[in-house]
Amino acid sequence: MQEQVARYDLFIGTKFNNTLEQKNIVGFAFIEDESRYYKIRLMPLPGTIYYLTKNNSSQNKYTLFSKLINKDGRLTFLNPVGSGVLDTNFYDYLEIKIPFFKAQLIMSLYPSKPHFKENQIND
Repeated sequence: MQEQVARYDLFIGTKFNNTLEQKNIVGFAFIEDESRYYKIRLMPLPGTIYYLTKNNSSQNKYTLFSKLINKDGRLTFLNPVGSGVLDTNFYDYLEIKIPFFKAQLIMSLYPSKPHFKENQIND
C-alpha cells in the first residue's frame, strides 16, 4: 500500500478580522502518515527544505528548522530559523515567522490535496 502525504498550502497575505485576505501561495508543507514534522518547501527557494515540528513544551507553538539528522532512526532537528504559533482567534491557519527573511507565512491547517510518497519531491 502506498503511503499518503498530505499537502498544505503556505501563503503570504493580510490578516483581517481573523481571516486571511489578499493571499498568495508561496510554498507547501508536506506531512507523511504518522510523521511528527512537516517538510516545508518555498517556491522562492527551490531545492531548500525546512522542517516544522511542534514544541514538546507547548500545545500551540512550533519551531522551524533548516536541518534534520536521522541517525539510526533517531531524529535530531538543528538550526532553528523560525517559529510558528496557533492563534485561537485565527483557527484555520498556523502563523510561521522567519526573522532572517523578515517574513510571516501562513499555513492552512486543511490539506489542499493528498499525494502519494513517490509523487513527493524527495530529500
